[in-house]
Amino acid sequence: MRHLLVLSLLAALMASLWGDSQTAWAKASDQELLARATRAYNLGKYRDVHKIVQPLAEEGNVQAQILMGRLYENGLGVDQDPAAAVDWYGRAAEAGNAEGMVLLAYCYQLGFGVMKDGAQAFLWTQKAADLGSPEAQFNLAMMFGRGTLVDKNPKLAFAWAEKSAQAGYAEAQRYVGACYEHGAGVKKDLEKARYWYDKAAAQGFREEGSVFSRTEQ
Repeated sequence: MRHLLVLSLLAALMASLWGDSQTAWAKASDQELLARATRAYNLGKYRDVHKIVQPLAEEGNVQAQILMGRLYENGLGVDQDPAAAVDWYGRAAEAGNAEGMVLLAYCYQLGFGVMKDGAQAFLWTQKAADLGSPEAQFNLAMMFGRGTLVDKNPKLAFAWAEKSAQAGYAEAQRYVGACYEHGAGVKKDLEKARYWYDKAAAQGFREEGSVFSRTEQ
């Protein structure tokens, strides 16, 4: 009896280890497939990308869903289909992926593959910004700076741009520099303006023309 009990425990342990290894293998397999898809994408082998990522996307992998969206958005390896792009971005966004939210917001803002809807564009941008996406934070700053989708609010524009700038987003760093230079949404401070301009310049974004006039376009 004792011998059988030991064998049973060993069998249970092996089954548990096998299950864990199978789960780990499955996750590693998905990552490897995504790595292969990324390499194919960079090489311009878009049909291969589609074949690799479609099953993953259907299973709910958000990175695969975003890749599918990009393929349909730009007609890469498939016929261009804006509505399909929106569908895939929407799936990733609904799953809580910030990149999917940013891309979905762009679609609503531009009316790409979906009816133009400023409220939805703002909603998804806000959600992504709250999740910490520097791109979304800067986009939200521009919305408050322009006052087109929401009421114009220079202080909120600066606050969101500053969050993005602190995360290293170059366009936001240049914008924050301009805010400090002109006293837009924050007290004028030329020393801080120079600090943020230099940060942006280090990433290739220099002071050219008026940052604020460009955001109004």
